[in-house]
This record gives sequence, C-alpha cells and structure tokens, in this order.
Amino acid sequence: MIYRSKFILIALIICLILVFTFKNNKQNSNNINSNMIALETNNCSKEEYNSLLQKANNIQINYKHINDNIFKLQIYNLEKELYIYNTDSSKLYFYADNQIIDGENLLGGTLIKLEIKASENSSCPNQLIKTKTLNLPYYNEFSNNELCKGIEDYKYCQKFIYQKLTEKEFKNYVEKYLQEITNSKTLKNNDNQFIEFLKQYFILIILILLILIILLILIIKKRKKVQI
Repeated sequence: MIYRSKFILIALIICLILVFTFKNNKQNSNNINSNMIALETNNCSKEEYNSLLQKANNIQINYKHINDNIFKLQIYNLEKELYIYNTDSSKLYFYADNQIIDGENLLGGTLIKLEIKASENSSCPNQLIKTKTLNLPYYNEFSNNELCKGIEDYKYCQKFIYQKLTEKEFKNYVEKYLQEITNSKTLKNNDNQFIEFLKQYFILIILILLILIILLILIIKKRKKVQI
C-alpha cells in the first residue's frame, strides 16, 4: 500500500508539471504571434522597403527664387506610396497628378530637413524611408553692385551665395580680389616684356655669349702656356 500511494503521488506531481509547462508554452506562443503581427503591421517587409526606397531616391527636391531672400520649395516625382514631412515647419506634401509640387516659401540661408515616409497607399504607413536635407543659399543683394562689373563669376558677385555678407565685408572681399587681379596682370605683363625682349635681341645675346665663351677659352689656354 505504501509503494502504491507513493506511485500515485509521483504520477500526480508529473501531471501537474506537464499541465503547467503546456500553459506556459501556449502563452509564450501567443506572445510571439502577437509580436510577429505587430512587426508585420508597423514595419515594411524587405521587398516593400526596397521598392519604396527606390521611389524615394527618384524624388527631386529643389527650390526657386521668389524675391529678395525668399525661396519656394519644389518637389518632383513624388509617388502616391510616399509623402514628405518638413520637420521644421511640420508641413506635409503628398502625391500630385502633375508630379510637380510647389511647396511653402522658405527663408534663404536655412537648412531644411525633409523626411520621406510611406503613405497610406503602402503596406507600412508612416514608416520612415529616407531623410533628405536642402541647404538654401542666401540671395546676394550686392550681386548687381558696380564693383562686380567684369567679375560676375567671382563668388561674392554671384546672385546666390552661402554666406551672409554686410556691405563692408562685400567691399573688402571684392577690392581685395580686384587687387589680386591687378597684381597678377602686372606680373604677367612683366613676364611678357621679358619674353619680348629675348625675342627681339635673341641673336645679339647669342653672339655676345659666344664671344664671351671664346674669350674665356683663350684666357685659359694662355694661362696654361705661361705655367709651362
């Protein structure tokens, strides 16, 4: 009887362990499945992400000058599976049939951060696909200044530059550049004059050199004779 009671007790303990283990496994399985569903819902599959990334790479973001230091954002090739979010202004841009989107007005000299995200037309809405930045130049109000005549290609005489200038700074830069041009022309003129001199008196210079060489040879020979 004692052995029989022990056997029954051990069997009961084993049954309880098996039941507890089964419940834990089932709960873990449910947790794993729910996590998998969350991943599939909130994130793109690799294939979907690569497809969206390729479309994001085709998007062109540019700007056009409106007036003074104001520019307008322009977006090309934005497809319906994507949208763009301006992190600075919280402005959103969506697909347009004409493929050209005139955006908000922007101040020159600012750095714009634009997030390209998956839209509701994709299988992973609001997923960040790519981030682009747009560095807007300043409108150079001194580009039409009299000092820039003839040197329009000089960086501080161009219409758009990436440095905000005061009038004093502008004049200092341009005057220094003009002085460098003058010095360079002077050196070039001096070189040209020297070259012209050589061309004009080339034969005479050669004759003088030959005479000097002959005289030097004669002097050396004469000294050798005297030593003998």
